[in-house]
Amino acid sequence: MLLTWRNNGDDDPILVLVFKSPAEQNGVTRLDGNSESYRFDNLNPATWYIFRVLCFYAGDQHSDTSAVVEGLTWLAPPTELRATGVADDSIRIAWRNNAEGIQRVEVQRIEGNTISINNPVDTCRFPGLEPLTDYSFRVRYFTQGNQSAWSEDVSATTWEAPPEAPTQFRVDSLFSSEHVSLSFQDNANAETGFRIQRRENDGEFEDFRVLGQIGDEGERASFEDEELTYGSTYRYRVKSESEHYSSVWLESPDVLSTFVVQWERFPYESNADDFGMDVVLDHNQGGYYVVGRSPDGDGLSAIIHIDNNGENGEVLQTVRGVYLNAIDLYREGIVVAGRWRVPQGSQDYQFAYCGTRQSNGESIREYSCTVRGALDVNEIMDVKTIDGTIYWVPRCLVWVARNSG
Repeated sequence: MLLTWRNNGDDDPILVLVFKSPAEQNGVTRLDGNSESYRFDNLNPATWYIFRVLCFYAGDQHSDTSAVVEGLTWLAPPTELRATGVADDSIRIAWRNNAEGIQRVEVQRIEGNTISINNPVDTCRFPGLEPLTDYSFRVRYFTQGNQSAWSEDVSATTWEAPPEAPTQFRVDSLFSSEHVSLSFQDNANAETGFRIQRRENDGEFEDFRVLGQIGDEGERASFEDEELTYGSTYRYRVKSESEHYSSVWLESPDVLSTFVVQWERFPYESNADDFGMDVVLDHNQGGYYVVGRSPDGDGLSAIIHIDNNGENGEVLQTVRGVYLNAIDLYREGIVVAGRWRVPQGSQDYQFAYCGTRQSNGESIREYSCTVRGALDVNEIMDVKTIDGTIYWVPRCLVWVARNSG
């Protein structure tokens, strides 16, 4: 508490006595004669004090004792402050109140704004903050006719911003009836990882896998599932996660394992485990055309027709010495594409293969063309028909061959 006065004598005092009541430890304070103020520390909180001042001059002269002045000390400040980040934009502050009859509380962000609460609360959530930022706070309260001093400062850090959800979830490859590869785009820059769940048929989504950080924002993340059941339908969903948040779920397209026809279902002399490189809907008869090759290197490819349930497979045609990888509808039938199994001529060249088949089963024409540069056997060629023209494209090259026959 600060006490001030004015000396009114003609001469300067040589000694000033200040009397304080309640006296507590020291009821009289001796000051230099030129003193006109004094700060009393360590007083009891919320206590009325009475003060008087007496000045002494040379020659044992002194003034009359001053009039009595009263002062009320502030309330004891809040203690036991705690601050905790609770969101990317807010921090919760808690404290202990050390007074009765509190009517209003103020919580101040150091070098910032102040929140005033007209209740005797002992906790406050401070909003409007920035993610991953350190903030300091202090608290005081008010009663009828009195207030506390500010508390000591307390600091905390806000949470990270919620991660962005992935996008562009797609099925990349169906390797077999038991093996699929999927990928999605990572749009987050502060994620700790990605949670993937899987649902089989009409079941519930269940945790399937957790991936760690992918890398830079905008990169694609991929994963594989090698535990599919032939004839089942699967759906996956993924969300990005950080220390405190997770994004919304992103669901994949359905994965129909019936699109992959098991090689051993057909009368081929092969120990291959799976079959199927491309599929197209049969709008005329219903079901699907499936084209593929034996992956064990015997150079046998086949065109198969299956019904809408992936059953009742019928081998329409086999082609030896050609890796068939792609299929599309063409006129009243289909067109298939791939590449010759054995390089013909120079090793710097590969020969692409394309053939058409009518709905009555007649193979009407085969084509081949030279592609400069080696093609790996696992690189897929695509084939499309546009306005009656056949296009077949090696995906590993910027190259298109066209035939309008």
